[in-house]
Amino acid sequence: MSWLVRCWVEPQEAEQGEPVVRCCLRNLRTGEEEYVGDPRRLGDLVLRHLREEGAVARNGEGRAADRLA
Repeated sequence: MSWLVRCWVEPQEAEQGEPVVRCCLRNLRTGEEEYVGDPRRLGDLVLRHLREEGAVARNGEGRAADRLA
């Protein structure tokens, strides 16, 4: 599985205070895109997709999450 991750700072929100970083995760096989407003959520998003594809065993999810975080 391969993804393209794009992250950017929202300029209008950066001018008003602390910068806000947005991210887009695109599945390169399907073209599906998902957006997150907190880049720290990217690991959770990837892990969810890996589980859906059966690539991560449920009994090892703690160690897999550590590797993806």
